[in-house]
Amino acid sequence: MCGDIMKDMISEFLQNDVGGVIVTDSDCNVLYSNNKISMSEKTKIKWSNSMPKTKIGQNAETWEFYNSESKKYYQVTTKSYLFNNKICQIHYLTDISEYTSVFKNISELSTSWERMSKFQTKILKKLSINYEEIFLDIAEVFIAEEIIFYVKSEFYANKITYNISKDSIIRSRIENEDNVFEQEESNHYDNHLCYINGKLDKLQYCMLIKTKDKSDSDTLNNIILRNAIRLFIENGLLKQQIIYESEHDSLTGLYNKRKYLSLLSENFGNPKSIAIYNMDVNNLKTVNDTYGHEMGDMLIKKAARTLLMLESECIYGFRIGGDEFIMIAYNISREKAAELKKNWEENISVLNKYDDNIPLVIACGMVYDDGEYCIDELLKKADMLMYQDKKAKKLLT
Repeated sequence: MCGDIMKDMISEFLQNDVGGVIVTDSDCNVLYSNNKISMSEKTKIKWSNSMPKTKIGQNAETWEFYNSESKKYYQVTTKSYLFNNKICQIHYLTDISEYTSVFKNISELSTSWERMSKFQTKILKKLSINYEEIFLDIAEVFIAEEIIFYVKSEFYANKITYNISKDSIIRSRIENEDNVFEQEESNHYDNHLCYINGKLDKLQYCMLIKTKDKSDSDTLNNIILRNAIRLFIENGLLKQQIIYESEHDSLTGLYNKRKYLSLLSENFGNPKSIAIYNMDVNNLKTVNDTYGHEMGDMLIKKAARTLLMLESECIYGFRIGGDEFIMIAYNISREKAAELKKNWEENISVLNKYDDNIPLVIACGMVYDDGEYCIDELLKKADMLMYQDKKAKKLLT
């Protein structure tokens, strides 16, 4: 009686806590089982393909089996016997699902750390390059679909969009998107994850990531990785800011005379077409003498804003000094050049309409050429036309 109770206890232990015993014939038909494992045709085929081919008299072999129907992992010990003149296999099963899950998590964590370590090493090697170069690496580590980076200063706000599938970067000037800089990290904004958002000296920046369904949330939420990317971005922004300040006028945000002279010899000497707009603010000396230099600076800033609103990859605005400005557009048609001047004049009208301070009046001389031109001759002609316009506008005031 005690022996039967003991057998029942052992049987219950093997079945419920360890895994159990299964006996199969050579075709994997179950002859005996005290385990709840289901042997459907699909499972039977998988079992047969996974099971080692043992022979009678050989030592038992241990192998692993995953039952997709019960979602359990087993360690199986199998040995062949002769029963009723037929070969059969006895399988001793140990349920290792919990341990396998732990090892799987550890393996995934290890893989994640390895991936992050490689990523950190990669970006450290790229510290000396433009921060935009890292967007592809970020997209790969996060399995992202799109990355949008915003950066804003006192004078400009830029948007850089990197589309992974098209492998393209689009840069654009933006206005009225201050909301993006108010987003908290890890929140969603416009179907994108706000990954990093911060301030650096005079700059604000924000990176949005559009993820895919298979993006790894643990990697996205990893603080070490986030801080490594932040460090890289801020390092790149600081370098960019140093270059920016060396090339731009501190009062207006336009390119300075040094940058103008550099581009004049390097870029503006041989484009297919060029339009030059030589400008001078009227009555600046009178404003300075009457209202003070602070009011004069406000007038200069207003003049600069009319150019900043037009700047693009082929349109440059410069403050040459004092009240002198130049705008240069290259590789555009004659019609576009005329339209650009019209848009600039409309900008002046808009600013004067909504500004109660002193009206802005700017003299402008425009020249255009798309043939074999001499840049110095064009500049002289634009200067002459500007003075003619200056005199004409003084007669009207």
